[in-house]
Amino acid sequence: MENKGLYPLRFKPIFKPRIWGGNKLRQRLNKNIPKNISNCGESWEVSAVGDNISVIANGFLEGNNLEELVEIYMGDLVGNSVYEKFGIELPLLVKFIDASDNLSIQVHPNDELARERHHAYGKTEMWYVIDADPGAKIITGFNRDVTREEYLESFRVIRAGLIGADASAGPRSIPGTSAQASEGKTSLAVSLAISLTE
Repeated sequence: MENKGLYPLRFKPIFKPRIWGGNKLRQRLNKNIPKNISNCGESWEVSAVGDNISVIANGFLEGNNLEELVEIYMGDLVGNSVYEKFGIELPLLVKFIDASDNLSIQVHPNDELARERHHAYGKTEMWYVIDADPGAKIITGFNRDVTREEYLESFRVIRAGLIGADASAGPRSIPGTSAQASEGKTSLAVSLAISLTE
C-alpha cells in the first residue's frame, strides 16, 4: 500500500442483531441494514474489537482495515501518545444503539479491576442520546450499596433499586464499575474497545 496522505475516512458499518434492538437505526438514521437482520440493536461505525475490525469504505484505502491503517500511519492517524500506549490495538468502539426494549444490566470494570482480573484495560463509555421515547431512562448505578450476593439473589427485581436518569437528548458519561442499562432511546456510544463485563 502506497503511503499517501490521509483523508476523511468512512468505514463499513457492522450491524449487530440484539434481542432488545428495533428498527430505529433503519428508520431514523437511514442505515442500510440487510433485511435478514431483524431487531438490529447496534451499528458499529468504528471498531477495533477482536474479530470486528472496521474496514475502510472510501478512497484509495478502501478495503483495508483499521488495524492495517494504524500499523502504517501510526501516530499520524491516532496521535503519538495513543500509538505509544496501544500500538496497533486501538481501543476504540463507536456505535449507534437502538434500545427499543430494556438492555441487560451490566457492569464494566474500571482500569484497576480489569488489570487485576483480566490483564486488560477497563471500559468507560460516553453515550450521546440522539432520540428518546417519552419516559425513556438510562440506568447509571444503584441507589444504595448492593452486595454481590444480594444482586444474585434478586437479579430479576433489582431493577427497582437502580438509579434511572432521564434519557433526553444529550451526552452521558458512564464510568467503569457503574451498573448500566437503557431503554427506549437511540444513542451514539463511544467506548474503549473492551468486551469485559463483570
